[in-house]
Amino acid sequence: MPWLSRFSMGAKLMFAPALIVLLLAVVSAVAYYGLNRQQTVLHQIEQVRFSQYQRALEISSASQAAMVGSYAAVVQLIQAEGKVSKEDMQFYVEDMQASVRDMLAGIEAGLAHTADLSEEERQTFQTFGEQAKAFAQGVDDLAEAALTNPYMAPSQLGYVRAEYNRVLGLLAQFMTLQQELSGVSFEGANETATSVTEALVIAVFVAIALGLIVGLLMRHQILRSIKAIEQAAVKLRDGDLTHRVQVIGRDEIAQTAIAFNVLIDSLQSAVRQVTRVAGSVGASADELVATSNQVAQGANEQASAATQAATTVEQMSGGIASISTHADALRSSAEDSLRGAQAGQSALTRLLDEICRVRDAFSAITASVGDFVASTTAIAASINQVKELSAQTNLLALNAAIEAARAGESGRGFSVVADEVRNLAQRSATAANSINDLTHGLESQSNSVASVLDEGAAALDSSQKLLEELVSVLSEAARLVGASTSGVSEIASAVQVQNEGGKDISLGIERIAKMAEEGDMVSHQVTSAVGSLRELAGELKMSVSHFRT
Repeated sequence: MPWLSRFSMGAKLMFAPALIVLLLAVVSAVAYYGLNRQQTVLHQIEQVRFSQYQRALEISSASQAAMVGSYAAVVQLIQAEGKVSKEDMQFYVEDMQASVRDMLAGIEAGLAHTADLSEEERQTFQTFGEQAKAFAQGVDDLAEAALTNPYMAPSQLGYVRAEYNRVLGLLAQFMTLQQELSGVSFEGANETATSVTEALVIAVFVAIALGLIVGLLMRHQILRSIKAIEQAAVKLRDGDLTHRVQVIGRDEIAQTAIAFNVLIDSLQSAVRQVTRVAGSVGASADELVATSNQVAQGANEQASAATQAATTVEQMSGGIASISTHADALRSSAEDSLRGAQAGQSALTRLLDEICRVRDAFSAITASVGDFVASTTAIAASINQVKELSAQTNLLALNAAIEAARAGESGRGFSVVADEVRNLAQRSATAANSINDLTHGLESQSNSVASVLDEGAAALDSSQKLLEELVSVLSEAARLVGASTSGVSEIASAVQVQNEGGKDISLGIERIAKMAEEGDMVSHQVTSAVGSLRELAGELKMSVSHFRT
């Protein structure tokens, strides 16, 4: 079938299984439909018919119990000739009413589940329910008569019995209807099962037939394409590069045939290329020999240059080692200078503190000298007052002596006293003058001391400023020395790294020299290999000569 060639191999291989799976899916769907149909019928029989049948039996049992209770109550009344106590009769009445409640509850439950019933079933069950309610009313009337008027109860029993018979008749009618409908459902289920079985048998036979037909068609088409590829492979084995595979269809085998043709094309081109290259390999081999000789000469020159470079690098490494030693010594000196600068800075700081304390002492002394000068001035003022008092006393003593002289002999003693007073006043004046001279001298000396103290304080201020500047200079010097130390350390580290780099360079140059020697050896090996290559080119040309291109 030509239309099969339009599909891929995967589609062909999947076609028959897919067809079988599709038919099996149809069979499964039919089977599922039949099973679902039977399940629905069984569900209807179980959930609807059986449930209704069970409710009818429960209602029948409850109504029968109510009827039996009614008979028992009436029999008890008849045997006792209506003289039964109300308490004993209440027991029978409660039993009857309990049975009636169970019957009515069953009817209400049945009426609540009539949605799945047929119209005839609903009407029959509703009629049955109404009759059951009439029966329940009769039982209630009988119970009331048994409690209130026992002699009327036996006559009421006939009415209850008639209602009970009607209930049984309708119940039998409802049960008969349930049996008929269940039979119809079973017949429908059997017909569905028969139809499903026939459909399954037909579908299985159709699936088998279609699977065989499609499998044979695909087998024929696949074998045809594979035979074409096999014939082309035989031609290729015999050295015929002109034969191509016939491409049939567009499946994977057709793609394989196309790829096989492309392979033959590539192989044909490669054989032609090998033939051309084999002819030019000889000339290239001669050129390669000449180039190999040049490489060997260059390798020798490179080895010599590497040896000279190694010597130079070793000398440079020695110089770098010397620089590293001096750099370490310089770093040590810089560190000593840094420590000295830091110690000087610390000493100047302490000296600055001492000068501050001396300045404070000078300030205290200057204040004391000022107080002393002020006291000297006060003493001089007091001495002037003493001198004035001495002058007045001397004048008074002189007046007293004059008055004593006038008094004559009677004033002689007073004259002596006046003389003594005048002498004392003169001595006081003399002492006051001496003290005044001393006070003026002390004041002059105190002023000189205050002036000297002021000059000393100014000198201390100047020294403090100079020391502060010196501390700042030493701090900057310490910082610079520290920076110099760091720079020297970096220089020493860099020199060390350079020294290590020089050693690495020396080792690299030695490796280059070894590589140059190895290159010389390789060039000789290449020369030998070129001869072998020339021989192989001849053999290759002989090998491809049997291909027909």
